[in-house]
Amino acid sequence: MWTQWPDVNARNITGSFGTSELEAAYDLIAASGASAITDDLFRKGIEIFFDEGDLFTTGLCAGAFACHLALLTPPPPFEPMFSPVIAFNPDLLTEEPAMLASVLVHEGTHFQQYLDSSLHHKAVGDLTVVDTEFRAFWNAAVYWGSVRDSTPVTGTVLEYNLELAYSYAQQGEAELRALIDAVYN
Repeated sequence: MWTQWPDVNARNITGSFGTSELEAAYDLIAASGASAITDDLFRKGIEIFFDEGDLFTTGLCAGAFACHLALLTPPPPFEPMFSPVIAFNPDLLTEEPAMLASVLVHEGTHFQQYLDSSLHHKAVGDLTVVDTEFRAFWNAAVYWGSVRDSTPVTGTVLEYNLELAYSYAQQGEAELRALIDAVYN
């Protein structure tokens, strides 16, 4: 695995809108049991932003809530050409910070998978999409479970999806894997 990636040590939330919402979400994670995710994002200075283009309408992330993008660079063990980024769908601008944090936990888990070579193992066929998505969904469900009772009910599509993943995770690994398989395959 390539380990020479320099530590940047910066909270790199950028963009012309939604930065305060993402900062609030980031801070919630940093103060929680999931802080290892924000620690990794901070150490590598990973850019986090609300997309200002069409990435979520006609682009690579169409229909998603957010995306961890490392597509323009080879995954570990190869030296990255560009730093990965985490882009959020601008439709989430009015969501509660705890809900945005749950999405950031999911995408931040994918960044950790980038660092630990899990995404490389998926690319070469050693892991499946369900394997890598399971860990991301599981982490987000655990985080959501820790904040859901103190988060205002909004009735949004995002809240519905967080609750769905949480309820499947409560039933166990097999049930959550089955849900992920139904969504991705």
